[in-house]
Amino acid sequence: MTSDSLKRFTGYLTYTLLIIFLMYWGMGIQRELRMAVGAKPALDRIYLNILFRIFHPVIIGLLLAAPGFIRELRKPGRRGYDWAKFLAIGIPMAYITMIPLIYVTQLFPKLDAVLPGFHSRIMDFSVLHIVSGVIFGYLILGAYHKRRSE
Repeated sequence: MTSDSLKRFTGYLTYTLLIIFLMYWGMGIQRELRMAVGAKPALDRIYLNILFRIFHPVIIGLLLAAPGFIRELRKPGRRGYDWAKFLAIGIPMAYITMIPLIYVTQLFPKLDAVLPGFHSRIMDFSVLHIVSGVIFGYLILGAYHKRRSE
């Protein structure tokens, strides 16, 4: 193994261990928050639990996109952001990610009249807002690109 390959291997391994640690740490915090809410369901604990459920997947998505983002930063050329990709994919993913907060705060009460049970169905299927949070976090950095200068 050459020194360049060893350096790349060490970087990838460190990156992977960081993501695993973040997921493990997040699961522990999630468990503690769930127990705290179950023991004494105060409104501030419920909001803290929901905010963590929103931001933890987004942070994981940001971490997953970080290597590609760094690679793009190192390229020569003009910076750009793929707004079409971000608006078409990112905004719906952000909305689905924030549904637990929207559901609890009744932010859009008229939407429940138009789509009865929409928020509660997505709340029952928690994997959906976790996956959409990872996708949204990934897109925040993943939509960044550089064009070659002409």
